[in-house]
Amino acid sequence: MKKSQFKLFYEVLDRFQQEGILKDVILIGSWCVPLYKDYYFKESQIPPLRTLDVDFLVPLPLRVKTKHNIPALLLDLGFVQDFVGSQGYIRLVHPDLMLEFLVHEKGRGEERAVALKNLGINAQSLRFLNVLQEKTIKINVDNKLIIVPHPAWFAIHKLIVAQRRSKQDKADKDLTVAIALLRDLIDMKKKSEIRKAFNFVSKKWQKKILELLKDEQEEEILSVISE
Repeated sequence: MKKSQFKLFYEVLDRFQQEGILKDVILIGSWCVPLYKDYYFKESQIPPLRTLDVDFLVPLPLRVKTKHNIPALLLDLGFVQDFVGSQGYIRLVHPDLMLEFLVHEKGRGEERAVALKNLGINAQSLRFLNVLQEKTIKINVDNKLIIVPHPAWFAIHKLIVAQRRSKQDKADKDLTVAIALLRDLIDMKKKSEIRKAFNFVSKKWQKKILELLKDEQEEEILSVISE
């Protein structure tokens, strides 16, 4: 990962903190990985990060009470608005990073754009994001408290998403990260957290996760979940 990407990433977080936004969003997706590696695990099996996408989950109802305009806030950094899909959710695009804002889609409705007027953006709604916001931790990076999903919940979510991917390379990446995280958590004696995260999801998805882990011959992880 290029130094310029990390520099820009932390500048975005700085601006969110200055605006009072950072405390009301959850960093999800692959950019959690370097934070887990550097600030949560002493040693980690997680593979290196290679992605432009920075995803923020915005819990609903929206906690932000004052008006902000995120596209305008980041304009001088070179981020350009991009309206995506027929519903028109907003993505902020830069040569080094791409920011997306997401909300949890309840039920089985269509994934859609959700206007977050106090942030000046349209967020994309996706299913299963409730797994990521069910249990979070705060990581202190240069006096910025960044909210991220607990690694156990992050890993279980990856095991769900991997089975819903249309592209095999992305599914393989999700699976690799999930298994590495679960192994790290086992090494840290965090087995109970793995079980709690697994038990949070529906019986249907528990069955699918178990089948996937059996296919991958992850006997140690299976034994932890089954205790």
